[in-house]
Amino acid sequence: LPVRFIGVGEKMDDLQPFDPKSFVQILFSEK
Repeated sequence: LPVRFIGVGEKMDDLQPFDPKSFVQILFSEK
């Protein structure tokens, strides 16, 4: 099942297109 969107809040407007490269980069960032 492919992931197309990721929720960044609680409302329908908070759905953003899912970019796996960006997600992994943010996940492992040092910030």
